[in-house]
Amino acid sequence: MTGPRFDADAAERVCARFGEGLRSRLVDPALGFRGETSALAWRSHLRRRLASPSDLSTISVAQARALCTARFSNAGDFVFALTGAIDPARLRPLVERYLASLPGRLERSVVIDRGVEFVDGFSVKTFAIGVEPRAVVQLVFHGGAATTASDRRLRALDIEEHDNRFWAHALAEAYLDGEDPRDLLRARGELDESSAETVGRGAARFLDPTRRALLILLPAKAATHEPREISTSVPPP
Repeated sequence: MTGPRFDADAAERVCARFGEGLRSRLVDPALGFRGETSALAWRSHLRRRLASPSDLSTISVAQARALCTARFSNAGDFVFALTGAIDPARLRPLVERYLASLPGRLERSVVIDRGVEFVDGFSVKTFAIGVEPRAVVQLVFHGGAATTASDRRLRALDIEEHDNRFWAHALAEAYLDGEDPRDLLRARGELDESSAETVGRGAARFLDPTRRALLILLPAKAATHEPREISTSVPPP
């Protein structure tokens, strides 16, 4: 953070490796389907669409340096979430040495709403990509709903309650949302008390049939990897 190194040759090598992965997506039906559905669902918003090989040509070391300086030069705006089997007495000197010594100012970043919104209403799209004899159907329910940190993590808590990365992310998100992180501990009790009735209420709350997207992947008839949309007749709800 205090002395990042920007190497044009290293950046070029990294972009070359990324380019190989991005080009492989053009011949992978699953990745192609993911790209097409993401573009549809998020209205091709730059913040949500998948990167393409042509995007790599727009990257410059100067832009990377400017972005890094703008986002990471002020540690006073950072919140560090440390998780694991931690002994506070042993941790304190390490925090004082490695974190408290970072340069910082009493300034706070302003969150900017970039207007990233999921496509509204009911939609059906079918894409013919690749030649492999397989099909994929993806049903996505969307729409706004008032949720809490406990709501969003209740499902994941059952399988990830001992994962440090999960807890670090959960604590950071609770802080950003202005919620009590101790609610995460109470989520275990809520999960144990769940029933068919509570699941039904949750489904009625979140699964609105008028706000869903039905996305279908079918193999193309010709040996081409260029995606094409084909018509599918599905009655609206």
